[in-house]
Amino acid sequence: MKTGERSALASEKSAAASESASNSASRAADATQIATDATLRSALASETSAALANQDARIRRLESVLEVVLEMRELFNDQVIAKGESATDWGEPIYSPNALARLALSRKLEGRIVLFEKEFDQTSVVWRLSHDSLFGWRSNIFEEAIESIKEMLRSAVNQSD
Repeated sequence: MKTGERSALASEKSAAASESASNSASRAADATQIATDATLRSALASETSAALANQDARIRRLESVLEVVLEMRELFNDQVIAKGESATDWGEPIYSPNALARLALSRKLEGRIVLFEKEFDQTSVVWRLSHDSLFGWRSNIFEEAIESIKEMLRSAVNQSD
């Protein structure tokens, strides 16, 4: 009888230990699920943060392109006013201070649009401004370029909404 009691007691202890182990395993599984969910949320937040950083960088690069085009427009206006002539007749040597100032801004623009090869290809007015500082500078081309860049900025900003 004592052996039977000891056997029953051992079975009860074994069942309790099994139940405790099962509960521990269940808690460990819950903790693992919570950790997995937190890791997924963290990864999602990182992806969102990276996307916002990329968008912000694109906006900043576009703003720097617009800045140069506006500088070019200002120089164009100053040079046309100073000459009192039409913008189609620069009539200056290629190494004149005015021509060199236009060339410097054209090269600056060229450097800024390097990262936008698809958007500012050879058919775009912005590309033409960066590659033709003598004959490409015209009032209407500046306005087209400014509008083109502003539209790209609007599009980049609206992607975040």
